[in-house]
This record gives sequence, structure tokens and C-alpha cells, in this order.
Amino acid sequence: MNLKAMARKYTAGGVTWWLMPYATLRNQSVAAEFTHVIPRERWDTVQHTFVMLEGSTVDVEVAEANDQDGIRLRQYWQERPVDLPGRWNAFTLLVSDALVDAFWEAYFATREPLIDPEAEAVSAPTS
Repeated sequence: MNLKAMARKYTAGGVTWWLMPYATLRNQSVAAEFTHVIPRERWDTVQHTFVMLEGSTVDVEVAEANDQDGIRLRQYWQERPVDLPGRWNAFTLLVSDALVDAFWEAYFATREPLIDPEAEAVSAPTS
């Protein structure tokens, strides 16, 4: 299955993200499993970012970067552990505030458009 074909692509700052444009069961699964690592009532922006990144991201490509953020993101994505607690540990060691902001920028840029209730309704032809 080619998930990249289903994901939406967003590139900024030398990072290309492929994110699913809608909530999936994977999002729910990651969130449920992560509550065993950190109880949900203790989540803040960093924990929510981790859950959404792990649940929504199909792939990440980092251009040949010599900046530390790019190097660390590439290392996280390519070498992240199989188990969620291990991924969380790697995430907190390698991902910076700037990368958290970059993920959310990509996340909001790749969402499916919502129906605009103010848009004109399309009606069926009457003839």
C-alpha cells in the first residue's frame, strides 16, 4: 500500500512531511498506548505533538542539512525505536521547540478542507 499517495505533502525549511489529512485509527491507537507511558491528564503541547506526529506522519524527508534541528529530526525519524516508550524517549532527546512548531505548521497545512456552511448550496437542476 502506498500511503504516501494518500498523504498530503508539505515542505518548509528543508523538511518534507507526508501527513494523513484526516484522523485515523492509528491516531487513536497511539493516543491510547501513550496513556500507559504518561497519563493523559499530564499531557501538554509536547505530548500532544508526539502523539499527533506518530499518529499522522507517513514519512519525513530532511534535505541534506547541516543545521542541528535537521540532523536530529532525520536521526529521530530514521532510527526511532519500535516501541512507543522508546520513541518517546528519543523524541524528547532529539526534537526541539522549532521542530514542534514545524510539525504543527505542516499538520495544519495538510488537513482536509472542511465544508464551509457559508458557501452557496449547490442545488440540483430543476428541468
